[in-house]
Parts: sequence; structure tokens; C-alpha cells
Amino acid sequence: MSSKPSVPESSTPVCQETKTESMECENETGFLLHQRLREHALSVLGCEPYKIPHDLEALLLLRRKAILQLLRSHTYTENKVQKINRSYEIIKSVLGRAFPPKHADCQYYIAEHTVNTTKVSHPLIRAVSTCEEKNAAWKPQMEDVSVLIDHYGGKTGTCFIGLFDGFHGNFAAQVTSKELPILVLEQLSKYPSSTYSVTSEDLKMLAGFDTLFQEMCEDNNTGYAPPVLFSVEDNVCDPERVHRAFAKAFWKMDRLLGLGRDETSRIRWSGCTALICLIESTAKARKSEAGMAENGNTIGIPTNQQGRVTGMIHIANAGNTHAVLCKNGKGHHLTQDHSTSNHKERCRIYQNGGKISVHEPHGLVEGLTRATRGLGHHGDPLLKKCVIPVPSSLSLPIDDSFQFLILASSGLWDVLNKDKVVTTAIEILSSHSELSQDRGSMSNQASVHFSKTELPNDLSINSAETGTEDNNFVLEVIQDSQPEENTLTNVTARVEEHLQMQNQYEILAANISKTIVVMAMCAGSRENISVTVVLLPGCDSYLKK
Repeated sequence: MSSKPSVPESSTPVCQETKTESMECENETGFLLHQRLREHALSVLGCEPYKIPHDLEALLLLRRKAILQLLRSHTYTENKVQKINRSYEIIKSVLGRAFPPKHADCQYYIAEHTVNTTKVSHPLIRAVSTCEEKNAAWKPQMEDVSVLIDHYGGKTGTCFIGLFDGFHGNFAAQVTSKELPILVLEQLSKYPSSTYSVTSEDLKMLAGFDTLFQEMCEDNNTGYAPPVLFSVEDNVCDPERVHRAFAKAFWKMDRLLGLGRDETSRIRWSGCTALICLIESTAKARKSEAGMAENGNTIGIPTNQQGRVTGMIHIANAGNTHAVLCKNGKGHHLTQDHSTSNHKERCRIYQNGGKISVHEPHGLVEGLTRATRGLGHHGDPLLKKCVIPVPSSLSLPIDDSFQFLILASSGLWDVLNKDKVVTTAIEILSSHSELSQDRGSMSNQASVHFSKTELPNDLSINSAETGTEDNNFVLEVIQDSQPEENTLTNVTARVEEHLQMQNQYEILAANISKTIVVMAMCAGSRENISVTVVLLPGCDSYLKK
């Protein structure tokens, strides 16, 4: 009988002091955060929700029982023991304390994190926020890299979002975040009647790689299969062209990482999984069309036949970095799982002569990583023949039922499923009734849109203050029954209302991303965690309740 390691009383120190950036947390968000932490901890310890042990002795019995059950099972892993220990410490901190705790009480669970909210002048994006956590207890450095490019390719109403999860260092992720968007843009700009443009600086960079790609032909081994075509209008690209551009750009990026620029290790070079998202808006709304293209197949996300299509989302991923869409209150995976838990991926690796270890429940490719697709890894021939740079891509039309999009690295999805993440985000949205009231009061007023170029001098919006130039403002003062409402004072007030509403969206996105990261930490994640939240027009439905 194989012996299993003994478990100490608590393998997770709770008195460790860490210096963290003090952040103010709204009362309702703090309450929801701690409620989620407590609920998850009780579930791990095998206790019913809201039934907290009355003293420390009863809590110790629950912990010992959970560990004994784990030792007797065939699914024992150190990660599960870590979950039990973290849950024990969470409930222990609740005993004898006021509820909910201050944000400072969560310092142990967030050691080093940053929350970045980027202003985007996109008609379909309410706000974008990214929260990054190094998880210093398990990772010595941050290997995740995220990127956001507004007015991508010089097009108004187009936004590029990327998330790259590094492996064996952050070099591959850093280089990919800078060069992959340019490679994708190069491919998109080549098609006839394309409205994408490449800057002269980017053209110089691409010219330096011409000799490397001169042997590349149109039908190279990119693993690409032509998807179903859409009848797309306005300035939105055909999904087939976008998918082909994604596949070629991934292949080129992998070749560039093979040059080994600035790589220091002679044994194994760095690599990364990749997730990119291109959000395009249409000039005119049109009726929703059935079906969604995914490398030649349709997937089971229902399309609102009565809704207005206002744009397109194009997604591509290689690896276990995923995107989840919330549509009508339900979460949908937009990415494929390229990991050892995927049976097809396991079969492909075995057919190519690769090996999968049994150190983890689903094993590791060559004993190193769960990801079966990605970029880089050129320093390790055995790993490289198994981890391929072939993305899975998907396109779908955006309608009014699209509420938000969550892009996250494997550090989140290893410990939390999409339903838990989506439910948490929805509850945070529902708790902010202030934004709903502001939006409702604005809808009862006259419809007024503003443009920086047409505003009076004293009302011009300073881009240094707003962070971006809002191209959605077009001055159209619609006459009301009372002409005095169109005075300069009312115009000023409505500009301020718009800016206040935009600020509320940014606060919401930041709270969602931060709360999800905290939940992943408390669930026992051992990886870097990066979460990007994109609020879409459909999120207003919760704010109006």
C-alpha cells in the first residue's frame, strides 16, 4: 500500500505580515467578497452554507475530517490539502470577529496585486479593468502579460485585447504582447477593401522579418480550417479572414520566438499560452443572424433573433487561457481547452510520441506543463513537438444581450469554474443600484450627444483628464418642448452626468476583477492570476432592476 504524506496542523502560515497597497472597497462589495470567501471555505470543509462552527475545537474537527476523507480517496493532491488549510484559516478568522471585515483583513490572501482600469472610446465597451496577482507564495515573478489597444489598426470602434500566460519566465509573454498584435494587423490589412492600416514604425519592424518568412506559403501548417461565412456589413471583417489572420499571426509569432532573442537559458527557453480578442462595432445596427463561426463549426450559444447586431467579437486562443461570455445571465465558454484534461489533445500528444506524466490529476506534458498548445518552448525539442502554436478561433455577432466578457489566465480557471465566476460578477452588478438610477434619469431627458470638436471652448473635454478622446460624442441637440432646456447650463450638466456614469462603470469593472482574483487566491491557486473584465451594453439590464 502506497504511503501518503502526512499533513501538518496547518501548512499555511496565517500570521505572515505583507505590505499591500491600501485600497478602498465599497461596503456592498466588501460584504459580497467576504460572503463568497466564507461560503467557499465552508463548502471545502464539508459544512453547510451559513453554518459556522461555534468554536475553534469544532472547526479543527471539520478540518481533520476533510483531510482524512482526502487521504482515503484516490484524488489526493497537495493542491487540495492547500485548499483545506486556506479554508480553515478563513473560517478561523471569522470566529470572534465582526462581519464583514475591513479590506485590510484580506491582506493575507492578496500579497501583490494591481488593478488597472483603461478608458476606451468604443461604442460597445462600457469599461475595461484588469487585476493581476503574482501569487508570491508560489511564484517568484509575474509571468502573465496583458495588452489593450484602442482604435486598433487606426479604426474607430475597434479594440484589441490580449492575455498571455508565461511559462519558464516572462520573456515569451512580453515579446508576444508587443509583436503579436502587429502580426495580426499585418494580416488583416492585406485583404482587399480592408480598413486596417499599419503604421510606418510597424512596417519597419515587419520588414526586418521578411527573410525569415520568405519560404512561407499560403497553405502552411497552421492547422486552419475555413469557417462558416457570415454576411457582414459596414466596417466589420469577415470571420473567415479574421480566423486566417489569427492562424498566420500565431505561426509567425512562434517562428520569431524561435530566434531566441535575449533568451538566457541554454536548456529551456520560455513559452506562453495566448488569448486574443478583437471587438469591432458596426456603423449601423442590423438584425441578429443565426450561427457562430468556430473554425468551420457552429457552437451552441443561442443567438437573439430579435436583437440588434451592433458588432462582432473575434476570439482566438492557444492553451488553457480562457474567455467566458455572459449572455442573458448565463456563462458561455468562447475558447477551447488545450490542456491535458482534453482527451483529443492527449491523443494527439501520444500520437506524436510525447509523454504525459501522472504527477497531477490530468498529468503534465513531458512532466512540465498542462498546456498542450502555445507559443515558444523552442529550447526543449521534446516539449516543442507536443505544444503546438495552432489557435482555435471563434466569431460571433454582438447584440444587446451580451453583458460582459471575462478573460483570465490558468491561475483562475484551475480553481474556479465559469458558473462561479459569472455568478459573482452578476451579483456585483446587481448590487450597484446607483448606476441604474443615474442611467434611468438620463433616459428620461432629451437625447443629447456631444463632440469634442463641436463643443464650446469652455466645455471642451480635456483628453489629459479623461484619459482618452471620446469618439462616441456627436453634438446633436434635439429640440424639446421647452427650449430653455437646451441652454449652455444643461449641456454642461449632461456632460458631467455622462462622465459620472462612465466612472461608475469603471468602478464596477474594477470591483469584479478584484473580487474574482481574491476568490481564486482563497480557492488555492498556485499560479499567477490575471483577470480582464470587459463590460458590454447588456450589463445595463441588471442595473435597471
